[in-house]
Amino acid sequence: LCLTGITIACIADNQLRSFMMENESRRSQGLPKIRLLRKGLWRYSRHPNYFGEQMWWWSLALFSLKVGQYWAIAGTALNSLVLAIVTVMTESKMLREWPPERAALYKQYQKEVSACFPWFLFGRDKSSGDEDQDI
Repeated sequence: LCLTGITIACIADNQLRSFMMENESRRSQGLPKIRLLRKGLWRYSRHPNYFGEQMWWWSLALFSLKVGQYWAIAGTALNSLVLAIVTVMTESKMLREWPPERAALYKQYQKEVSACFPWFLFGRDKSSGDEDQDI
């Protein structure tokens, strides 16, 4: 599970980096930016990188139980709590500071996609393909 978590976080971070680099390239060419990343793992979770990281930490917590170090779960639980709080704060800040059109797209994304745990798509045509319509 630890390796799966790190792999998910790595893939998600690389997808985010590619998205940011694509938008930088588009900006330098005078093209409109893609407003939301809704491809790859980001199609199923608003924060798949956080999901992978949490999978890593909770896998270590499970290992700590196996070896009788029950106290180690406290650190993982605190880490999860802080990450959840920071995620809510970050999303709220984005919605306040982004242009209204982009904020509206993100609010719809929030309704359709789980904050952390990859899950089925809610309220969205699953066959709609990639998100280039969000340009």
